[in-house]
Amino acid sequence: PLIGVLTTSLLPHTHDGFVHLARIGAYFKALEDGQIPVRWAGDLNYGYGLPLFNFIYQVPYFISSIFIFLGLGLVNAFKVTLVLSFLLSGIFMFGFSLSFFKDLKKALLVTLFYQFMPFRFIEILVRGSFGEVYTYAFFPLVLWGITLLFQKINYKNILITSLGAALLVLSHNALSLVFFAIAILFILFFTNKPKNYIAPFMSLFLGLLLASFYWVPAIFEHHYT
Repeated sequence: PLIGVLTTSLLPHTHDGFVHLARIGAYFKALEDGQIPVRWAGDLNYGYGLPLFNFIYQVPYFISSIFIFLGLGLVNAFKVTLVLSFLLSGIFMFGFSLSFFKDLKKALLVTLFYQFMPFRFIEILVRGSFGEVYTYAFFPLVLWGITLLFQKINYKNILITSLGAALLVLSHNALSLVFFAIAILFILFFTNKPKNYIAPFMSLFLGLLLASFYWVPAIFEHHYT
């Protein structure tokens, strides 16, 4: 459904596209200047700079910076990053559904509904919501990891859940809070053994720790803005 985005050299007409192009450029330049993690967007705010990336999501800008490093321009990096979010969301939702239902047909049906819900295309093709589209990719990854932990507790499944949770937090501020709450409810509703709570909750907490370089400064420095 997104092939039309890639068959033209033009930027899709979205609400936020132009804003994100400027931010992608600022993020990539900050990486070139050695900022790790990126916090300061030096060329924005009419050249005065501002601590934009201290408070705004990082994942989509980091991914788009990789594509710029590989030789794509701002427009193509923006488009490929959007399309990649759609592909990842389908892969992770299928993996979660297959692990949860243990039925190939049900997993395919759930994934089709998830991928082709009209709101998803509004987010990508109308709003151009750079961060929110990645929460729809990493939320099913978190649920997939939790489901795997229900079945078997090992380092691999803990790592999947923790990385998914960290990437979710780094994808969008507000939506990650909503999806974190849903993930907690998912744990409480779909396991009837209290001992099965430990590994999923520990993995979510580890995910928060992995993303703490982003959300801890944002909380403590918010009063400066």
